[in-house]
Amino acid sequence: MHTFKPTPIPGKEVILRLNDFIMKKIVIIPSFANSHILGQWIDNMVKSIQPTHIIINESLFPNGPENKGHVTNKWFWEEYTHHNKGEVGFDFEKTLEIRNQKRLQYPSLKIYIDSIVHNKIHPDECFLHAISHGLSAIDVERGDIIFPLESDAFLLESDFEVIQREIEQLQPGHGLKCL
Repeated sequence: MHTFKPTPIPGKEVILRLNDFIMKKIVIIPSFANSHILGQWIDNMVKSIQPTHIIINESLFPNGPENKGHVTNKWFWEEYTHHNKGEVGFDFEKTLEIRNQKRLQYPSLKIYIDSIVHNKIHPDECFLHAISHGLSAIDVERGDIIFPLESDAFLLESDFEVIQREIEQLQPGHGLKCL
């Protein structure tokens, strides 16, 4: 039975290895008009999880949290979506700008942003699509960890060691207990 052992490198960064395999830590979120917290959120993920990849799926959930059915699509699209198309938030250009800034700040972190259109109407199906879309752009291998989170989920940076210890103890097919 192999277990993952941390290999410390300067700056408190931890890379988990199993023989020659380097584990990827992939954080994936659905997002809609979140540029107001995106920069701080990425910083928080770096300090608490140290992901190797972040995937941000920008999209509007039809009949979902942004629209409880009492708002007309036309009004909402004109007010809150980029170019009134109803696909991504009005602040999509700012979101891309933040991604570019964070790529410079964290050169080893791969940050992807994609806009997706949900063909399914039910919010639960939209959410599942939004936390899995984009993984094909990454060579996901057995042993990699995927953190599907909400875009407003901040983790305690002081829990870094706890999170790393839980990751080291993971067994195939099991999830984290501390999150």
